[in-house]
Parts: sequence; structure tokens; C-alpha cells
Amino acid sequence: MDPIRVLFVEDLPEDADLAEIELRKGGIDLTSTRVDTEEKLLKALQDFSTDLVLCDYSMPRFTGMEALKIIQKHDPNIPVIMFTGSQNEEVAVECMKAGATDYILKDNITRLPFAVKEALEKKELRQTREAAAGEEEKRLAELEKLNAELVAARNASLNIMEDLNAEIEERKVSEIRLRNSEEKFRELVENLNDVVYSISIDGTITYVSPACQQAFGYTPAELIGTHFSQLYIPDDMEQIYQAFENILRGEILPGEYRMLAKNGEVKWVRTSSRVIKEGEEIRGLQGVLTDITERKLAEQALIQKMDELERFNDLTIGREFTMIGLKKEVNALLQKLNGPEKYKIVE
Repeated sequence: MDPIRVLFVEDLPEDADLAEIELRKGGIDLTSTRVDTEEKLLKALQDFSTDLVLCDYSMPRFTGMEALKIIQKHDPNIPVIMFTGSQNEEVAVECMKAGATDYILKDNITRLPFAVKEALEKKELRQTREAAAGEEEKRLAELEKLNAELVAARNASLNIMEDLNAEIEERKVSEIRLRNSEEKFRELVENLNDVVYSISIDGTITYVSPACQQAFGYTPAELIGTHFSQLYIPDDMEQIYQAFENILRGEILPGEYRMLAKNGEVKWVRTSSRVIKEGEEIRGLQGVLTDITERKLAEQALIQKMDELERFNDLTIGREFTMIGLKKEVNALLQKLNGPEKYKIVE
């Protein structure tokens, strides 16, 4: 793994050196650079390919909050950890609300490696989730295009079949066209990774492409002639039957459901179907089925992890506000006893 690239926004070189030593002690491999002015910060953001920023809150030439705004404007995905000697809880809350990832006191520097690892993990999870969403959007576009090609190929076949009542010479030409079209259609279907299927109006499977064996362990011969309901989770059947009826009414409604593979494993699938007609009579459904199990499991894991991180963040901010409130109450009680205030609280 390449070293992480850490940008120190710090006016004291010795503080940046101590922080880097502590990070290396915590098992973090890094390369770093330090800036202490707004101009140097802007140049470093352009040239350094920063993975994470450690920023002092108080500096003589500009403040940590000003630096935070500059970094967020450049790239809001860069984690920023405030690293300061100030022990003001309200400052910590202000930084977190402004978008800082964490707030570390310099006299508690041993917590720094943990905070850096956690910030990078949050960043990686966010990027993974965004990438997964992009891949899903691309996949849906490809499936929609494929479904359009299948519909077009099917319609072409039906149009050719309607020409069979023409004169003998025209019929021969039509038969050749039909045969070529069906061969291209079959070649397209049998080489897809997704499963193409046809179902009669009573739910009997009338065709399934060879890809079903790799996806679910069944050969086409094992499925053709059986009812499609044997492949789905019983708890999902009401939803699936409703979708079946909607499609028979002419709606094209992609859906995501759970299926049982031959070995009993639960698989998540995405289906997109359309009606098959002969004239005006509906004879059944035809569609494409895609195994999306890995994506579903990845989404569930990502959602769980992000929920855990959000709960941790809420607890952290709540704790800071509670500490401020308690200190105010102690000061008030001391004042009633004619004693000096114990805690200095900046409003």
C-alpha cells in the first residue's frame, strides 16, 4: 500500500514533527508537507495530492477555520482533523459542525493515529459507496439497452412471421430472413451472462437461457416446464405475483427479488420483463434476469458501517454539549456559595 499523503497546516515545525512521529508509531506509513500561510495551502492543495489534512486551530497568519473553508471549497472529500492546544469544548463543537472530521488536543497526541485511521476509513467507505452507485447506474443503462435490443429482435421476428402469407417467392425470402434473425437472436441470448427467460401466462417456464446454470445451478432442461414460483422465497411471492399482474397489463417494471439456487443459497436478482403477444392475445412474459447478490451484500455492509459511524459521530457531538452544560452548572453552584468559578467557558 502506498504511504498516505498528509498535509500539515501548522506554524510550528516541531509540532508537525511530533505528530508525524506519533503517526508512524501508530503504524501509519506517510509522506508529508507543511504549510503555514493561505498562499502555501492553496499551492499544496493543487500540487500535493493530499489524502488528509492535520490543521492547527490557532496560527499567527490565518486561522484553522479559514483553512478548513479553503480545503472544503477545493475538495470536500478530504478529511480535516483539527490538531490544537486549545481545550475549549465549544471550539471543538464549532469545528465539527463546520465540517472537520475530528478534533484532537496536542496534549492528547496518542489519540492521533486512531483518529487518522478512522477518518481515512470514513473517506474510503464514502468513495466505495459513490463508486457502487455509479456502477449500478451504468449497469442499469446496459440492461435497458439490452432489453431494447431483445424487444427489437423479437418484434423483427414477429414482423417476418406475418409475411409468411405472401406469394411463394416472397415466402422463401421471408423464411430466410426469419431463420437468420432467429439465429442471431439465439446467439445473442446464449452468450449473455444474464439469464433470458420466457414464461407462459399460467407461470410455466417455457424457455431459459444456458446462463441459468452458472448463475443458479440449474440446467435449462431442469427448469423448462416447471412453475417459476418454486425459485423464489415464499415471503416474496405476494410482491412477485403483483408485479406479474402489472406486467401482464402492459407495464414494464424492473424489480429486485430473492431467489433460491439449486444448492439452497439465497440469491438477489434484478428482473425486467415484457408481455409476449400473438396478435392481441397475451401469451406470457419474456425478460432478463441479472444476479445482483454481490452488490446487495456490499450495499448492506456499507449501510451498516455508515450507520455505525453516524451513531459514533452523534454521540461525540452530544458528549461535547453535555460537558459544556455540566461545567456551566458547576460554575453557577460555586457562585451561589460565593466561590470562584472553576471552569472558564467561552461563549
